[in-house]
Amino acid sequence: MKKMIRSYMVFTPFLYRILGVYLGTVLLVTLSLWIVAMAGSPMALFLTAVMLIPADVMLDFFVFQGIFSKGFDYGILRNSYEGLSVLKAGVLGDQLRRLLQITIVMSICAASVWGYVRENGFITSAPEYVYFIAALILLIYSLNTLILNITRKHLNYAEALLPQMLSFTVSGAAVGGMFDMFMNENDTDSVPWLLVMIPLALIVTYCMVARIGNRYLMSFGEKKMNRFGTDDRKKLIIFLLIAFGIDFLMLPVMYIGYQKGADLSAVLVAQMMYPACGVVLAKLTSYNEGKLPKFAYGTILATGLFTIILAVHCATCPMPYEANGAATSVQYLASSYVAVLGSILLIIALCVVDKEKREKAGFRFHNAGKSIFFMFLFFFLYFARIIVIYVVGGLIDGNLAEYMSYFAQIFTADGQGMLWFNALISAPLSFIIFLGEEYGWRYYLQPIMQKKFGVLPGTILLGIIWGIWHAGADYMYYSDGTGIQMLCSQIVTCVSLGIFWGYAYMKTNNIWVPVMMHYLNNNLVMVIAGDASTQAMQGSVVSWSDIPVLIIGASVFWLFALAPTMRGKAVAEKAAENNEEVA
Repeated sequence: MKKMIRSYMVFTPFLYRILGVYLGTVLLVTLSLWIVAMAGSPMALFLTAVMLIPADVMLDFFVFQGIFSKGFDYGILRNSYEGLSVLKAGVLGDQLRRLLQITIVMSICAASVWGYVRENGFITSAPEYVYFIAALILLIYSLNTLILNITRKHLNYAEALLPQMLSFTVSGAAVGGMFDMFMNENDTDSVPWLLVMIPLALIVTYCMVARIGNRYLMSFGEKKMNRFGTDDRKKLIIFLLIAFGIDFLMLPVMYIGYQKGADLSAVLVAQMMYPACGVVLAKLTSYNEGKLPKFAYGTILATGLFTIILAVHCATCPMPYEANGAATSVQYLASSYVAVLGSILLIIALCVVDKEKREKAGFRFHNAGKSIFFMFLFFFLYFARIIVIYVVGGLIDGNLAEYMSYFAQIFTADGQGMLWFNALISAPLSFIIFLGEEYGWRYYLQPIMQKKFGVLPGTILLGIIWGIWHAGADYMYYSDGTGIQMLCSQIVTCVSLGIFWGYAYMKTNNIWVPVMMHYLNNNLVMVIAGDASTQAMQGSVVSWSDIPVLIIGASVFWLFALAPTMRGKAVAEKAAENNEEVA
């Protein structure tokens, strides 16, 4: 803290501290009180919030743009590790100042209009109001930081003015939309929104600090790989924070929706995007990655963000919808449209980007013949596993003929043709959510686990981690009162699939192979169930006696653990090196 204060004093000019921090805070507080006195309604909160965004950013804009235009080539910020730490500490100090200033202003506004809000029944409890104000504070803070993050990308005033004006427009709309939602009587719980805003604020802050640090490292010559050391550990931490941190933070959101009886399919769509978003943010904030397909990466991040927003709204404000006799939600339909749009934009992005960037990001389609072979092999093994499970289950229950008749219906029942058609040709319209998982598990985490623990142990351990990652869905979506049994079966499934998918990825060096396998694995469930709706995957009842049968069926994938490719640590190191070359 002492170093941060000292760095902040060095980094920010004295005149700026006087005008921006001291007089600026007094001015905003006075303005807030005046608006409250004039309006006398919650609209004062909205007006102050919208005005606070440009007012606060403009205090920084001219000062910091001038500093960044110098390219850091002066004084204490000259090329040194100490200069980098001072720069980052100064930026964090400024971020804390901004958060404190916004909190003071918004708290005054909130206290002034609390009586009006309570009397008109917008929000009836004090804790709910505090949660709402806290979420609004974090939203304004994040939007402020985002605006400065965008404008600081440019080295002169003229280039930065346009993105700044566009950001103001988006920011005002976001604050207005959130304010309007909470100021209407709609029985909305503010806690999930607060939980979403906290990681969002942290992520935006981290991106700003990382961007400034990267520019500092770049300001003294051409960017060179590992010139300032490796940042692999930092990238892994970012990935874990996104892939597992958001998953953990969404558990109370799921529980709220579960208690309300909401269809949580939209939450599952969002969850599948966490791993890819973690990889993308880790790579974009790294100074050792080189050229990356930023349009494609931006599409992945935007898809992830919108699906998360819809997931939170799905759980807190259920909006049931019935399609073709099946119950779902408006938010799930919206998530599906977001996935379709994201998939189309990602296809366009990967088609227009140059080959080098696709290679760096691991999006190239390598080994076409071998890749197609493994996709067909998985299709065959998928049904081989079903046959084994049906035969073993039929022998145990003494109803083998009945079990096999169930299997025959997969191909002969009425309406199955349309289910097969949908399952096999709709991949281009939804593949981004399956890439969302596989880009994190197979492309990024598998080589790391294999290098550290060996090929087969690393692959199995990854499968266990992947299975546990589904715990919330196992308890509140996939199962009906048998959460622990479903979690165990999920781990068995993830380990067995992970072995084959990991093997196929190592043999082809093609991320699209496990992506397509994941797509088939999920969508063929609906074919087997004879139900095209999401209800085919919900509310299963799993008993402990089902687990051994599932393990026996999964043996068709476990056999690939004996393959030569899955032996030895040297192979793991080579796989990690290949991933680094592609990444």
